[in-house]
Formats: sequence, structure tokens, C-alpha cells
Amino acid sequence: SEVEQIVQCLRLISAGRSDEFFFSMPLFFASQSRLDFMRMGAAKTQEALVEALGSSPYARLIRQFPPENGQIRLTAIENALYTYLYNTLLAIIDETKGELHEQLVDLCGTQLDAQNVSRIVRMKRYFHMPPEVIRANLLPYGRCIPAKMMDRLIDAPDAQEVLRLFYTTRVGKALPEAQRAFLHDLHHRVPYFNARRHLHYSVHPMVVLVSYMMLMDVELDDIINVIEGIRYGLPPEEIKPMLV
Repeated sequence: SEVEQIVQCLRLISAGRSDEFFFSMPLFFASQSRLDFMRMGAAKTQEALVEALGSSPYARLIRQFPPENGQIRLTAIENALYTYLYNTLLAIIDETKGELHEQLVDLCGTQLDAQNVSRIVRMKRYFHMPPEVIRANLLPYGRCIPAKMMDRLIDAPDAQEVLRLFYTTRVGKALPEAQRAFLHDLHHRVPYFNARRHLHYSVHPMVVLVSYMMLMDVELDDIINVIEGIRYGLPPEEIKPMLV
């Protein structure tokens, strides 16, 4: 949640709408966070936001990406923040053992690998980026798709081949056939069905709780999609396929 708020703040600063952060910050979360949301809301520049973040590891990360030609390097900063987040998460998981460790790696690793596959598909389909650029814009591998297969996905000639290879992996096979047409939120659909399986069958409270939180995230996104669909006057038959 801290990373999400920092990225949101940077987006608003970049768009010249930094004042809006004050009205969107989650005050209910402020008491649980080390961050000073009020100082963040007052920041008008990237430098001011770094100062507001104080001695946190986020400040040290963002300092590595100073603005270029007056523009905030939002993509690079976002990638660095989420890389830090997932490396921290995987390090915590590595402190567990046995079946609990295996299931947590599967839960979080599937989510991470699905995000990377979704990024690969988008970068190939819409931007025709070469493999070396794609590699530089991926998050740490989640360990559920082997590194050699990830290399094949990155080196694939087009997005269609990426998907064909992905659906031969254990992670890809777990996604029901009926869900494979919705590529825009592949990174939501794949973890959703994996988390639902763990919620039903795991005997470890930590795994069940993480699975439940993942399902709640997806359900909240679905509710937002319904609200936005209604706001823009879409008929129900067009809204329904957008829901996981």
C-alpha cells in the first residue's frame, strides 16, 4: 500500500495535479504506515517528495532516478519500487519452511510471474520492444515459471507466441480455457484462480489469509469496473466480460 501511494503521488506531481493527492490519500492507513502522508500531499516536486519520505528505503530508491529534461522517470521509479517490494516479500517467505514455504512461493510467485508475462505481452503487442528492453522492465522472477522458459517468452517473436508458450507452463495451465480471452487483466485472472485453489485446500492459516486478501483485491477491482461501466453507460453484456 505504501508503494501504491508513492506511485500515485508521483503520477499526480508529474501531471501537475499534486493537490489531488490530499483528497485521495487513505487516512485510515496513515496510523499503520511509517510514511507521513500529509507531507507527501504537500510535495510539488519529486525532490520534495523524497524529502517527505525521510529515511525510508523508498527515498533512497527514488534518489537513484533524478528527473530527465524536467520529466519524472515514472516507469523506472515504479519498476524499482515494485522490485524492492517483491524482493522484500520473497525474503520474508524464504524464512518459512516445508509445505508452508512451497505454498507461499506458489501464491506470490504466480502473481509475480503473471505480472511479468502480462508486461511481456503488452510490450511486444503494443510497443514492439526488443528482448533487451523487455528484460530491463520486468520484475524479479517469481520462481513458478522456470528462468529458461521466461527467457523463451522474452525472446518470442510476437505476443501470440508468448501466450502459446505461457499456456504450456504449470502457471498458464491453471487458468481455465474460458478465461484466456481476456488479456488486459491476465495478471489478475491467473493469481485469482490460483489463490482460490489455495483458499479451499491449504491447511496453513497464513496461506489462507494471503489467498483471501488476493481474492478481495480482485473483487474490489471488479466492483470498480462495474461502477465505471455504469458511469460510462455500458450495457451489462459489455461490463460482464471485464469482470474476473
